[in-house]
Amino acid sequence: MWDCKCLFPIKLGETEMLRSTFIILGFAVLIIVVPLTSQPCLAIVQGDAELLKIVALKHKSNFESILTWKGEAFEERTATQGDWYDYMMKNKCTFAYDQLRGAVRWNKEPQENHCINHGEPQIDILANYNSEMFKDQSYYKYNGYEQPDKSVIHGLVIDSPKRASGWQEHGLDPRYLFNEPAGGTVHGKLMFLYNNANVETSYDYYVKREGDLVILQVSRDEARTHKVVYDLSRGGNVVEDYNKTPTAENIRKYEYEEKLGIWILKSYKRTNSSHRKNGEVYKSTITINWSNSVVNVPFKEDEFTVEKLGVKHGDSISDHRINKGYRYEGVLAEVLPEPEALRGKQLPQTDGFGITLPPESTEDKMILLCFWDMKQRPARQCVRELANRVDDLNKRVATALVHALPADPNVLKEWTTNSKIPFPSGMIAGDAGKVEIILRKWGVRGLPWLILTDKKHIVRAEGFSISELDERIMVLIKE
Repeated sequence: MWDCKCLFPIKLGETEMLRSTFIILGFAVLIIVVPLTSQPCLAIVQGDAELLKIVALKHKSNFESILTWKGEAFEERTATQGDWYDYMMKNKCTFAYDQLRGAVRWNKEPQENHCINHGEPQIDILANYNSEMFKDQSYYKYNGYEQPDKSVIHGLVIDSPKRASGWQEHGLDPRYLFNEPAGGTVHGKLMFLYNNANVETSYDYYVKREGDLVILQVSRDEARTHKVVYDLSRGGNVVEDYNKTPTAENIRKYEYEEKLGIWILKSYKRTNSSHRKNGEVYKSTITINWSNSVVNVPFKEDEFTVEKLGVKHGDSISDHRINKGYRYEGVLAEVLPEPEALRGKQLPQTDGFGITLPPESTEDKMILLCFWDMKQRPARQCVRELANRVDDLNKRVATALVHALPADPNVLKEWTTNSKIPFPSGMIAGDAGKVEIILRKWGVRGLPWLILTDKKHIVRAEGFSISELDERIMVLIKE
């Protein structure tokens, strides 16, 4: 089950009564939501099943047409239960979304809030809201923390999707509310129902059309009903979602506006009431109003920088991707790419290492590169072993060495000369940071590191041991 966080989703657990816990300075606020089916159930579809397909295609076309979206939203949340719990929060949000780049950013500006729990007012939480961003497969969360002296310090946390899953959901697409409140896409659910319209179950779906409205309803019994209304004149989007159970009622209403022929959200309101076992009634509302929306207009500047997120010079940075913390001075620490696998790819040029392999020396021959370090004994042994095989290798293989770490060129040349190493030899130039980037681009994960190509100079093996070399060569000869 999903609910909305500002205009973006937060994932909720689904039980008979769904709860989402907002952690606010050590205490939890329970938001109880009416259960909705997260996946469509198989059922006989009564009425015109073709309406399902018509709405699905209309909605999908509109939904996928939103390539960029920028604007503002104002959110208000309330929740009450009996005389002991009262919660209100108002929040302004600016956001930017780019579908092609796979990036989204939103900045929160808390406007007003209060929370009374068991009659006790809670500490002000304005400073503890955060702004968040997703881009380049990384999550960014910018927090403000109020100190005992009432001052506020700020910090940015950066993490990968896998490690960030504990504090950040992956569904940050601002188009979320265009979809099913229970998760999944409108067009995905409707096409599922359309393709399984005649599978019998204990209850049926009913679909009908009233002008531009298509109404889909399922009634499990007299006390349980779920009705969704779609508007074909507004991109096939949901305009009302009503769900009632014996103990709860949940109503969602949506309004849209047209921008460049695309229908986007203008307002959203969800009201929920549920009866507790102690007789109290829990009530909550979420209202979101969008303004100044701009759709499918190229951004004039990069909307996905940490400065746009609010980060300032001197703010603390905690980058969990590289396990490094530091103060922001205008540049984020560089995250090195994962080593690339070269197998199946054309061997990159070796000119940057100071190695020249003339076409006549490599024509109709395999190429063997050895990345090594003369200070490492296993690497020295590997190079010497290759030198011992020079006569056999030269018949089929053009061999070259790449010293993988910074070294004195004169010392390196002296060692290869004294060790009678017959192969062309080069070295990666630059500081340690540049060297590591180059090694990752070549897929080097350790030293020594052997790379072998076929006669067309396509990499066929990498990272194998010297003892496997003969076998690798024979496999390529037989192909």
